[in-house]
Amino acid sequence: MFVAQEEQPFDKIPRDLRKNKPGEKMEGNWEYIAAAYLILVIVGVILGLSQKITVYRNFNDLTLCFATILVPEVFIQISSFFSTEFLQKFIVILMVVIEIGLILYIAYQTYIDNKDILSTAIAFFTKIPLAVLFILNLLEFVAPSGKTYKERMKNRKGALAWLLLLTPLIYSLVRDKEGVFNPFKYVKSRGLR
Repeated sequence: MFVAQEEQPFDKIPRDLRKNKPGEKMEGNWEYIAAAYLILVIVGVILGLSQKITVYRNFNDLTLCFATILVPEVFIQISSFFSTEFLQKFIVILMVVIEIGLILYIAYQTYIDNKDILSTAIAFFTKIPLAVLFILNLLEFVAPSGKTYKERMKNRKGALAWLLLLTPLIYSLVRDKEGVFNPFKYVKSRGLR
């Protein structure tokens, strides 16, 4: 026999079961989600370094992943030049369409490289955050934020530390060291490869 439950006033619900009140600081499992995502990226890096999955096919694929963060930045800068609301909305819509198309293309190419849904998901959710972290730290290194010289220097040093960690890692995750955007194509080296 089904007995209808009476709705309880908000204050009578135990604290661990109730939702946040409007205006209250949001509580939740964000820490667990971030930790799970970090574990997924670490698993992707380990599988990519062991060549069990293909994270980046070549330097062209890596550049497309870099573009996922650069395209919105460029379009936001372009939209700031226009004062009419219509043109700004048009540029934002164009940016969203290009960004979605870019992400779908990257996901398709990742599937072609890995030929498995699970491997594709791991590789995709590894390649995008690494590329975004790299570009954000590169921008912070080139033009550090901060109001004072000390703040800018601290931010630049932090960005440099991240770049020193990410650059060889991302380079190791590129399967074929070829492509139009190959950095060694333009730099003469003496046996560094």
